[in-house]
Parts: sequence; C-alpha cells; structure tokens
Amino acid sequence: MRRFASRVDKSFIHWIAITCAWATLFLVFALIIVYASVAVPFADDYGRATTASLGEAYNRVIADYFNWTGRWASMAIQYGAWGLVGADTQYFFSIYRIAIMIILVSSLLGWFFLVRLVTFLNVWKAAALTIGMGGTYLSVFHSPGQTLFWLPGASEGGLSSLLAAMVLWGSVPVFSKSCARLSALRAFLLTVGIFFSSGCHELGGMFVTTFFSVALISNFLFCNGWNLKILIYLLIVSTVATGLVVFAPGNSVRAAAEGMQTGALFDAINAASQICLRTLRTIISPSIVFGTLILLILAKSQGYSIFQFNKSESLLFVIVVPLALAAVAAVVAWKTATTPAARTVNFFVAILVYIWIPALVIWVSHLSNSNFSAIPANVPVWVWCVFALSILIGPTVDRAFFSYKTHLPNWIQYQNSKHLILSNAGSSEIVLLSEPPPAPPMFFTETDITADPESWINKIQGKYYDVSGIVLENKY
Repeated sequence: MRRFASRVDKSFIHWIAITCAWATLFLVFALIIVYASVAVPFADDYGRATTASLGEAYNRVIADYFNWTGRWASMAIQYGAWGLVGADTQYFFSIYRIAIMIILVSSLLGWFFLVRLVTFLNVWKAAALTIGMGGTYLSVFHSPGQTLFWLPGASEGGLSSLLAAMVLWGSVPVFSKSCARLSALRAFLLTVGIFFSSGCHELGGMFVTTFFSVALISNFLFCNGWNLKILIYLLIVSTVATGLVVFAPGNSVRAAAEGMQTGALFDAINAASQICLRTLRTIISPSIVFGTLILLILAKSQGYSIFQFNKSESLLFVIVVPLALAAVAAVVAWKTATTPAARTVNFFVAILVYIWIPALVIWVSHLSNSNFSAIPANVPVWVWCVFALSILIGPTVDRAFFSYKTHLPNWIQYQNSKHLILSNAGSSEIVLLSEPPPAPPMFFTETDITADPESWINKIQGKYYDVSGIVLENKY
C-alpha cells in the first residue's frame, strides 16, 4: 500500500512539474503577444516607415551616421525592414507589432543558443532553461516600453545586449591554451557579433571592450594561462568597432543640436547612482531570485556540472563582468550628467540577466560536488510554480507591467482612432484632431502630436500619412 501511495505521489508530482513547465512556457509567450499587441509607434518610427526601398534605406543609414548617430546597425535594421516591407498606412500597426514580436522571439532564440553554448544539456532541458531565463529577461525591465514596445529600443538596447552576451559566452571557451587556434568560422561569428553589438548601441561595444581589457589584465595578474593572442585579437576588434560608433561624426552633430555637455563631478555621481541603484534593484525581483534558484537546482541535480567552465573562468565572469559594468556606467554617467535614459538602464539590466546571474550560478556550482538528492522531489516543482507566478508579479517591484494597465485601453483606442482618421484624409488636407489624447502610460514619450503644427512630431506623422499638416485642437 505504501509503495502504491509512493508511486501515486511521484506520478502526481511529475504531473505537476510538467504542468508548471507548460504554464511557464505559455506565460512567457503570452507576455510576448501582449507586448506586441499593445505596441504603439513612436514618432521616429513614422519617419523610418516612409523608407521606400533598400537603396533609400542605405542612403538614410549613411546620412544618419554622419549627421545624427553612430548606431549604424540598428538604423540599418529599422530602415532596411521598412524598405523591404514598404510603407502602407492600412497595415502599419499590424506590421509594426509583428516586427516587435519577431525581435522578442529572436531574444528567446538567443537565450537558447546561449544555453546550448555553455551547457551540454539536451534540447528539451536547454529549452526549459531558456524559458526560465527568457521569462526573467522579459519581466524585470525598469522601463519595458523602451525595449519591449518600441522598435528602435528593441533593436538598439535589446539586440545589442543579446549580441554582447553571445560574444562573451562564445569567446570564453577559446581563451584556454588547449585551443591552439581560433577557427575561421568562430572568429568570423565573434567579429560579426562584436561589430553588430557595437553598431546597435555604443554601450554594447563599450561593455565588450572593457570586458576583454579587464580579462587581459586579469590574465597577467593571476596567470590564468589563457590564450593571449585570442584575447588581444578580440580586444582589438571590439575597440575598433566601438571607436567607429562612439566617434561617428553624427554623434557630435547630435550633441551640438541637443546641447549635451559633459557633466560636473556631482552630476556624474548622481547619474551613476541612478544606474547602479536601478540595476541593483533588479536583483530583488522575484523573477531573478527564483530564476536563479531554478538554475542552481538544475546545475546541482545533474550529479555533474552542466556548466563547462573551470574556476578561473567562472571567477572571470563573477568578478570581471561587474567591473566592466561599473566602468561603462562611469563613462555613461560622466557623459549624461543627469538621470540617464530608461533605455540606458535597460542595457545594464539586460547584461546583468544575460551574464551576471547565470555566471553566479556557474561559480556556485563549483563549490560542491554534491547534488540535491536529499531534497524532496516536490521542492523544485514548487519553485517552478512560484517562478511562473513571478513572471507576472515580478514587474510590480519595478513599477512596470501592471502599473500602467489602467491607461493602456484608452491609449490604444485613441491611437487606432487617430490612425483611421489620418489614413482616410486627403493629401491636401490639414487634419484637425479635436480629441486630446489620454495621459500616456509611463513608457511612452514623444509619441503623439501636439497643439503646435510646426512640431517635428506633427510633421513626421504628416509625412507618413501624406497630409499637408496635423493640428491638435487644444480645448484647455
């Protein structure tokens, strides 16, 4: 009877585990669908959606590089996508939201490749780990609108962080002396990853460059025995890629136009504290806590280390990654001199989740060879249950998902109504919109027209809808 009851208990626990896994999978992809469905274009997007061809996209990227910003890769993705699809006012929102969904799903695929790169897990276990960390990634952003709801933010901040993480995880195995040479394919992939990460966002290039610099210093100080030629090669490539972005002529033009100045010491300290506090606050998110615990349980329950790194390589990530983040944060703080943009904070949060948390578990997994066989089998099940729940409740810690749910329905209804009016207007019309927009959710900025007909936001949307002008009648 006891044996029968034991078999029933194990069967029931197994059923709960499978149910939790499917529930987590559903929640993660449901978040992606929700994020994509509520995405509303920013003003910049309307201008990029007027790209008519790939040739025009190329010319715009060149013009932006010399006259606005050095982020050539993210611009190429945005202009190229619109040039390939073609602007169509009727299907603008649909295409826009599909593009957001593609980028977010690509992030999950990136997680899967990262997991497969650093572990010997089979496809299904790697997929489970991917969903776990992917769910954590999607639920901890300080300002989700800057990365999860906005095409430029998704390609600049999100893609840049993903590529930077893949470069670091992909380069660590070739540090060792046992790797006599860097294969042409791996060298090509790492080089492309470095250039695109930097080209999407200069912070990505700065982080990778700082990481390899500190790793090189660490090799000399602690005699880790890594392959110096490979380290120096990666450092040179990342430095060149970052230099092309940071010293782009367009950055100087943009800084002059926006009146940006390097801040005083007190202002820099204030900006740095904002970056550090908002990034560190991510650690207390339930998704981070339980996602890390799941990683640790999975690592230790195998009976062997699934993370194939020695202690010196583990220490590299545990020590060097925070140093690299701190160095980049110091530079950004000095340049911004004020509270940094939410997209900047998102970058630091993304790197923390992509590298620091998994690296911490890697290091901890080396401290003991014992597994969790003494822990009741239902403990991991309940951890997965709470983790699945934390994907939904976690963002409330950082004032994200649920804090703006009351604003979204009215905002989306307004945007769709405005879209219908403008798409049906004649090309010679000056469109008057009498209904002022509702207060936008916190993650939207510069997204809508104003009472000033000369506002660049009004003009750029007027150009997209091919109307003479747009004026918001201010009733107040």
